[in-house]
Amino acid sequence: MAEQALLPGSTALVVSGSAPVANIVGQLIEGWGASVQTVGSVEDALDFLRQRAVDVIVLDSLLPGLDCSDLCQALSRSQS
Repeated sequence: MAEQALLPGSTALVVSGSAPVANIVGQLIEGWGASVQTVGSVEDALDFLRQRAVDVIVLDSLLPGLDCSDLCQALSRSQS
């Protein structure tokens, strides 16, 4: 069993190009009491994050289109 890493009431964004992976990770996080949103690409993640803040982002290492480093760079630039 995984150690709980989120506080109940937290919000997580799962970014995965694989719906089965997103579902499994999402269920685990929901089991910790956090709410989960899932998107299938970095572009969708950026659109989502323009509208809503989250407490944690879980990134799949294999994503269609832009990759994990692109999302991290975009988020870094938006914080500057």
